[in-house]
Amino acid sequence: MKKMESNSILYSIEKLYKAIVINRPSKVCKSPYLADVVVYNDEEKIIEESVMAHTPALGCCGYVEKDSVVYCTKSSSKTAKSKYVVQIAQMRDINIKVGINPMLANPIVKELLLKNKIPPFKNIKKLKQEVTIGESRFDFTFENKKRKVILEVKNVPIADVVDVDEKSKKKMDLSKFDPYEKIAMFPHGYRKNVNEPISERAVKHTNHLAEIARDEKEDTICAIVFLIQRTDVEYFQPTNIDPCYQDALYKASDAGVHVIPICVEWVDNECKFVKILKMTPRKNIEKND
Repeated sequence: MKKMESNSILYSIEKLYKAIVINRPSKVCKSPYLADVVVYNDEEKIIEESVMAHTPALGCCGYVEKDSVVYCTKSSSKTAKSKYVVQIAQMRDINIKVGINPMLANPIVKELLLKNKIPPFKNIKKLKQEVTIGESRFDFTFENKKRKVILEVKNVPIADVVDVDEKSKKKMDLSKFDPYEKIAMFPHGYRKNVNEPISERAVKHTNHLAEIARDEKEDTICAIVFLIQRTDVEYFQPTNIDPCYQDALYKASDAGVHVIPICVEWVDNECKFVKILKMTPRKNIEKND
């Protein structure tokens, strides 16, 4: 793994508890957002034999299944059915932790902005969250050097050594690839029709930002931050699995939308800035498959 550029603390959460998943969905409640886990203390002794934990991301990218090691905080909700919330997953094959709670992406990016970690946005003013513009609601707006900035955040939990579908991957020899230099990819998820985008909302936001960038280039800057909560990544690209979104993002970049992939790391309960990645140029996509 390449040397990290910075490890300054951005954001922290409550104390984390190691847990092992025994059922997902939970046998008590069949919601896909709930799992049964065994919880351990710092001395690796069991403190909860079987208790429900909330898994905030639907599907959890395959990282929260039976026998998975995860790290949880205690739930702060008095009405929740679950006692814990899964925040981080431990990769099975390498010593890497992945932040899988998408609800943490916006607070982390907010701290990145306020701590001047996102070039070219330094010393921002008038930061607002969840701002509706036309038919879209964007995560942040603020002022930077007397220009308005519209910024959207996308959480990126998925990374792999190749950007191909699972059927094609099984036919490949992956031994030549470095497992610590993966491709961070977006989007990821289930869809019934492979010809449709994985996330229509992501395509809509990206196209809208491209329109604003083209129409208001003198007054407004548009940007998308792809937050990658893991360190086994070398670069970012819109996935080949979703050509609709891939085309939309490259067109948005051509229109002037800033594409900013940011790698962060979880060390215990603290999130630290690592580095800003580059997006694979469109012309190089096939070479990296």
